[in-house]
Amino acid sequence: MSYRDFRLDSNQLQGVSNCPHCGVSAPILQAKWRTTNNQPIPRADREALSHWGVYACTSCGHLVTAKGEPGDNVNNPMVVQIYPDLWEVDEIVPDKIRSYLSQAHQTLAAPDASVVMSASSIDAMLKDSGLTEGSLYARIEEAVAAGLLTQKMADWAHRVRLDANNPRHADQETPHMTREDARRAFDFANALTEYLYILPSRMPPEDG
Repeated sequence: MSYRDFRLDSNQLQGVSNCPHCGVSAPILQAKWRTTNNQPIPRADREALSHWGVYACTSCGHLVTAKGEPGDNVNNPMVVQIYPDLWEVDEIVPDKIRSYLSQAHQTLAAPDASVVMSASSIDAMLKDSGLTEGSLYARIEEAVAAGLLTQKMADWAHRVRLDANNPRHADQETPHMTREDARRAFDFANALTEYLYILPSRMPPEDG
């Protein structure tokens, strides 16, 4: 993850595209604590010391911790790490799927839109695997028959599919999704990219 020109600041953590907790776009991350000038956090292993800051998202109230460049003993050192880390789609994932999944993450604070994008990313993954006929329901079932998904994975995929149908069809009983629904759908879709693309790409080549 590249943090570009993020710097520890005494007021806000600038430049973060989405809150790593709630996913809200362009979050306001207000400073709650940070190390003082010339007093970085001590450590016993004799490695270079870093300044740290703790920031709170004004949307969800969760905390984000930022670490300054080790050895950079200035008032606003460059940020080298954020915890939780900022999320991005691995470049090994095909562009269309990356687009849907990125939109699902960017709209976690708008659950209806996020769930629909998560379902679209799942659909795109199955189509990319050669399952192009019929509905998403049929593709999920075909994926189980082909050994692409386990039954439990298919159950999760169907749950996301049904959740996405609610806002799309203005369901009378549950027309809107919650943030928990959106996070659950996104987490499954994200995990599916790990299973179908990222982990296989990291397998060592077989001995010839």
